[in-house]
Amino acid sequence: MADAVETPGGGLLTQKLAVLTGELRYAWDRSSQADLQRWSQQTVADFATVLSRRVSNFFNLLLKVGTRTLLEVREVFTAYALKNLDGHLQARWSSLGTNVTELYDRAVSDMSSLGSALHDRPADVAPKLLTALVTSLLVSGGPDADGGAPDLDLAFGIGAHRSIFSHSILMGSALETAFLSLLRLVRLVHEKLPEGHNPGWDDLATYAEQVASGAIAGAGLGMAYHLIVDGLVQTGTLRDVPFPMPQEAHDAVTAGGGVIEAQDLANKNGARCKPATEGPVNRTAVEEEAAHKAYLRKNTPVGLLAAALLPAECLPVIVRHGAWLTALSDGTLRPLSPAQEQLLRVANWEAEPRTLHEYSWYAYCLVRIALMLTFRPSLGNSIRGWIGEAQDTVKRFTLR
Repeated sequence: MADAVETPGGGLLTQKLAVLTGELRYAWDRSSQADLQRWSQQTVADFATVLSRRVSNFFNLLLKVGTRTLLEVREVFTAYALKNLDGHLQARWSSLGTNVTELYDRAVSDMSSLGSALHDRPADVAPKLLTALVTSLLVSGGPDADGGAPDLDLAFGIGAHRSIFSHSILMGSALETAFLSLLRLVRLVHEKLPEGHNPGWDDLATYAEQVASGAIAGAGLGMAYHLIVDGLVQTGTLRDVPFPMPQEAHDAVTAGGGVIEAQDLANKNGARCKPATEGPVNRTAVEEEAAHKAYLRKNTPVGLLAAALLPAECLPVIVRHGAWLTALSDGTLRPLSPAQEQLLRVANWEAEPRTLHEYSWYAYCLVRIALMLTFRPSLGNSIRGWIGEAQDTVKRFTLR
């Protein structure tokens, strides 16, 4: 009885697969050798591009971390010279709390935007989101990070496990290249399909870019998670490394690969989320008001030298509203009231400051100019000398 039920279904599935395979072979046979050669060459070029991008992002991250570290060290020495080290450390701790809060707010906003997009445009968002979730689980190996794409080296035996080729950015680059190559192949084959072909091919071509984008994001997330877990929790020795290294170096290389994958994913998402046209011209009044409120929630880190040079009553205004004042003055935000329009004229040096906010922003701009003119540190200068020169420059301006 069971055989009688399974045979028709199995025969129908086999027949559909045969039709799809025949249509695919038809399209493949009609693809010219030049088209296939270009596709293979583009695949090689894609791998070089995605790998070099990861390497470039890594060195840029090192540069940013090094620069930030040097600036922090300089700020600490400056605070010590001004006998304000406790205040500086408290300010940095407060800034850390502000950054964490902003990250949380951004995550909540992103989740809210995702929920709205799923509700308003499910056909556009669902394929990419579903593909990203499934791919991340498959590539990472699940919550325990056992299995997944990096552990495919187990196919060559336990002695090949933790190969540098699978537990590094090489595997992440290979996965992204594979999805890009598959996307190009789908487009190439779809153009050569016979008339009257299965409509499923059209659906595949329609959603291919979304699916590929979701798969690339999911693969990056899965690789980052697996490598970080392997480098920090499930530690082990990498194989195929051309020179001996201590165990700590093996762990650092593995976890570092995960950090690079996460950074690459964040950079790609940031580039996709960036609006094509920046500025306030495309925002409605409600959206503009919401943008103002978002900037007003941000605190502004003020350098220790700038804080020392600003008038006492101006510093709290800049710390609390500096980000909003910057966005208003550079055109990111549109003024919503006559008072904000007057503030914009002061920022453009078209009017004298009258209110505390106008005076604070005016003073802050002058202090920054003074620091740019005088703060040129060299080995022969002292911190007190820099501060003295900056103060002399500020005194040349009228701050009433």
